[in-house]
Amino acid sequence: MSTIYQRQNEPGMVGAQRAARCLYSKAKRIAGINYFGTLFFAVLFAVLATFIQDNKIDYWSFAVTIIVFMANFVFDYFINKTKFLAAGLQQYFDLVVFDIHESRKYLTHGIPNKSERIEVISKYKDKNVGKIEDWYDNYSGLSKYNQVLKCQEESIRWDAELRKKYIWLLIVFCVLEVFVIISFAIHGKGLVNGFAVAVWVVPILKVALTVIVNLAKDIRRLNDIEKEKDQAEAIKQDEAKLFESVCDLQHLIYEHRTQCCLIPNSFYSFFRKKDQMRENKIREETLREEKQDESDN
Repeated sequence: MSTIYQRQNEPGMVGAQRAARCLYSKAKRIAGINYFGTLFFAVLFAVLATFIQDNKIDYWSFAVTIIVFMANFVFDYFINKTKFLAAGLQQYFDLVVFDIHESRKYLTHGIPNKSERIEVISKYKDKNVGKIEDWYDNYSGLSKYNQVLKCQEESIRWDAELRKKYIWLLIVFCVLEVFVIISFAIHGKGLVNGFAVAVWVVPILKVALTVIVNLAKDIRRLNDIEKEKDQAEAIKQDEAKLFESVCDLQHLIYEHRTQCCLIPNSFYSFFRKKDQMRENKIREETLREEKQDESDN
């Protein structure tokens, strides 16, 4: 029988993973336009209102602030819609690769139907998204559901470590952005002018704090998933019970993917080599322990 390591590289699975990555990248581009668009208008009106004494600039600053603030919610809608579809494709990939796709109906409720999957996969079949083969490390020496568990653990670790790093970066950027806006406001010419600049703190904080709060929720949710993973580890010798645990764990992973904050590809790429080295060491140690247990038995 084929293993997870083999099934993940079959053409259909590679296509699903490629489409999911393209959709995540699309959602990230929308989020980037939202963030940098808000930042652009904040800086533009901060500079204009500070150095040009014209009430029209102040009034336009107030008006555009409201427009940008409301536009943030529209952007959020399209980001979540795209992310939900990407998470559904990734869930389809996992269930087929893990060979549990027909086991529990609650695991499939977010997966796009067959015609929609074919349409999306075909749309992105020629996209170059980098290396997507060998998504999970090779744990072929373990039993079937222990392989699944190790791949799930791998996915959880990658996600958790990146989010713990990314949240601190965003907190620093948020503080700096607010500091700059307030500095411009303090140097404004008059109360109305200063307020016209300071009001841009609202959309900036809306975007930045939304991401930071969501990242904090992600980390708490991943901590809860980690506890579920530890419970599964405790019963890994019992394949029947382990099967139930990995199904529950997969559902939690999917729910996390539909809600999680998006992290830029560049940030992921920056730490990829180091994180992959960590995963290689964990895999080697896991397989070494498995062989030792077999020898002892």
